[in-house]
Amino acid sequence: MDVIRAVEKKDSTLVNQSIVSLIADADQIGLPKPFLADTKQSLDSENWDRFAKGLQNFEFLGEDGRFFLLAPYTTSRKAQKETVLSAIYGSRLELGEIPALQPILLDMFGALNEPIPHMVPILGHAGAGWFAGESGEAFLVPNGWAGLPDGDGPVLNNMSEQVTRVSVAFEAIRTVFDEASASLLLSVLYATVQFDEGAECRVFVP
Repeated sequence: MDVIRAVEKKDSTLVNQSIVSLIADADQIGLPKPFLADTKQSLDSENWDRFAKGLQNFEFLGEDGRFFLLAPYTTSRKAQKETVLSAIYGSRLELGEIPALQPILLDMFGALNEPIPHMVPILGHAGAGWFAGESGEAFLVPNGWAGLPDGDGPVLNNMSEQVTRVSVAFEAIRTVFDEASASLLLSVLYATVQFDEGAECRVFVP
C-alpha cells in the first residue's frame, strides 16, 4: 500500500498524495471514504478531533471489517514518550461474542476507577511508524492516538503480531511435548477466520 510506504519514508508530500489516491479507491478496497476524508482533513489541519470521533464511533471500519488508520501515535520506550506519525491497514476479526467486562469487574471489585474500553481483535496486514513489525506496538491503546488523550476509544489488539511474539513459547511446547499433545494444547489458542474471498487463516486468541 503506497500510503504505508510513504509513512515509512517519512515523506509528508508523498503521504498526502497517497492518501488522496486511497480515498479515490476506497470503495473498491472496502474502506469507508468519509472516515478517510476526515483523516486527510486532520492531517492537513493538524487537528485530530474528527479522526478521534470516527475512532470512538467505529466509523473507521468498512462493511467487511477492513480499516486504515493514520495519525500521530504516542508510546513510551525506556521511560521516554515519543510521538510518531503511524499507519495500519488491517481487518477486524469476528471471534464471536465477547462478554462485557464491566459488569463482571463491578461484581468482583464493587467499583471501577476508570471505564473499560471496547476491545477489538484485528489482523494487521501492513503497518508503519509504531505499527511496523516486531519493534512496533501490537496492543493499540486509545490514549496513544492524537485527539484521544483521555483514552475514550477502542483498544485494538493486533492478533497477528501477538502470534509472532509468543511463537518462541509455542516452539518450546512442541519441544517438550509429543506431537499429538502439543497440537492439542495449542489448538485452543487459535481460531479460524474466513474472508469473503474464500481465503482463511488461523489466528492466535490470547
